[in-house]
Amino acid sequence: IGAGTALPGIVAAKCGAAVILSDSCKSVDALQTCLANVRLNNIDNTAVLGITWGHVSPTLLMLPKVDIILGSDCFYDSQDFEDILVSIHVIIRQNPNCKFWTTYQQRRYLFFALISKYDVF
Repeated sequence: IGAGTALPGIVAAKCGAAVILSDSCKSVDALQTCLANVRLNNIDNTAVLGITWGHVSPTLLMLPKVDIILGSDCFYDSQDFEDILVSIHVIIRQNPNCKFWTTYQQRRYLFFALISKYDVF
């Protein structure tokens, strides 16, 4: 989630994982960058998907089985925190064994209140 340039997802795909790279559907540049980087790295087991964070859309509900959600620096704008966590919450509820792995640079305490609210960790 929040794939950006797709580096963590590309590494996972190169290690053999089936990967869905996703970013906000509003981030057209990020999605195009993901597609370009997938092609440049000759990766076949990877899809690129725009998600409207915070909305329970058919796209979000119809995802295949998800084992791990990688969030690499997707928590940089606090106005997006809750919407991103809602999306993660939906995915985890559909995939009870799914784990959410992320990095976070502490910028505000809001993040910790929201991860508790959505029982993500």
